[in-house]
Parts: sequence; structure tokens; C-alpha cells
Amino acid sequence: MQDGNADKKQRVDETTAMYTKEAIDDKFAKLVECMERDFMKKVERDFMKKEDVERDFTKKEDVERDFMKKVNVELDFMKKEDVERDFTKKEEVARDFMKKADVERDFMKKIDAERNFTKKEELGRDFMKKADVERDFMKKADVEGHFMKKIDVERNFTKKEDMERDFTEKVDVERGFAKTVDVKRGFGNGIQYGDRFIQIGNWRLADIDGGHFSIAAANTGKVAMIYRDDGTLHPGPRKDFVAWGRPVISCV
Repeated sequence: MQDGNADKKQRVDETTAMYTKEAIDDKFAKLVECMERDFMKKVERDFMKKEDVERDFTKKEDVERDFMKKVNVELDFMKKEDVERDFTKKEEVARDFMKKADVERDFMKKIDAERNFTKKEELGRDFMKKADVERDFMKKADVEGHFMKKIDVERNFTKKEDMERDFTEKVDVERGFAKTVDVKRGFGNGIQYGDRFIQIGNWRLADIDGGHFSIAAANTGKVAMIYRDDGTLHPGPRKDFVAWGRPVISCV
């Protein structure tokens, strides 16, 4: 019985010792230390979480930067493709322009060639006209030469007649004839005349109207040349400005 009471008393003493001021302060200090320890752990956990969040945010920012870089690279690539397309279009436009310019050059060359050909044709026509004019001039010269030859023949014939008349008169004087020698006048050898015209053989030279002088052939009835009073020449063949209707005047 005494041993049981002693145990109870010991337990009471121990319990009382547990609730003394020092014991309470010690427990309170331990409790505060434990609370501080838990708070610091919690703070550290929160800080670590924040660091993790910041790391994740930084990673996201890096990912976004990488994405934007890729997007910028793709945009640059697209721009380059657009630039290349524009350059290709410009090259095609330049090629089309050069083709059109070549076509225009070929067209202008053809036009120039046609102009040159036309000029050559015109020069050829002018040359042929000049050649025709020269032929007409030569014909006129031949006609005039022939006419001048006939005139020279007529002059020589007249001179011969005058010489014969002088010779006849001299012979009559020498023989002592007192009569006058009559010189017959009239038709010469192939020479005729009429109203403002002279006909030598086949050719009739006539003053048509005071402003025109013509040379015509009797066998064809055509005019070979017309001389106008302003100095111009009008070659034939033609059938106007003739004097065939004028009669030959009888010679006395």
C-alpha cells in the first residue's frame, strides 16, 4: 500500500515538474522553434515554387522568342519569295518589252526597206524619164540635123543656080548677045512652098498660128516636132498643128 502511494506521489511530482515555469518556457521555445522551422520550410517551398514559375515563364519567353524568330525567318523567307516572284515578273515584263521592241525594230526595218525600194523605183522611173527625154532630145537633134543638112543642100543648090546664072550671063556677054537671060523660077528639085510653109521633099515646115512652128512628114501625116514662141519644144508623134490643108502656091 505504501509502495502504491509512493508511485502516485512520484507521478504527481513529475506532472507538477512538467508544468513548472521553466518547463513551460522550454516547451514554448521548442514550439516556437518548430513553428519557425515549419514557416521557413514553407517559405522556402513557396520561393522554390516561385523560382520554378519564373523558370517556366523564362522558358516560355524563350520558347516565344524562338517561335517569333522562326516566324520572322518564315516571314523573311516569304518576303524573299515575293521579291523573287516580283523580280521574275519584272524579268518577264522586260523580256516582253524587248520582244515588242524587236518586233517594232523589224517592222521599222521593213518600212525602211519598202521606202528604199520605193525610192529606188522612183529613181528608176526618173532615170527612165530622163533617158526618154534624152532619146527625144537626140531624135530632135537628129531631126534638126537632118533639117539643117537639107537647108545646107538648098543653100548649095541655090549657090549652084546663082553660079550657073552668072556663067550663062557671062557666056552671053562674051558671045555678044544683047538679050537678057531669063532665069526660070518655080519648083525646085523637091522644094515647094505655100501660105507660111515650105515643103522639102517629104517634110513640111509651117508657121501654124504665129505662136507654133511645126515639122511634119507627108508620108505619115504626123508632126515630129512643134516649136513654141516661148522657146519650149513639144515632140511628137501627134496629128495636130499641121498645115496639110494649105495648097501649094504656083510658082511664076
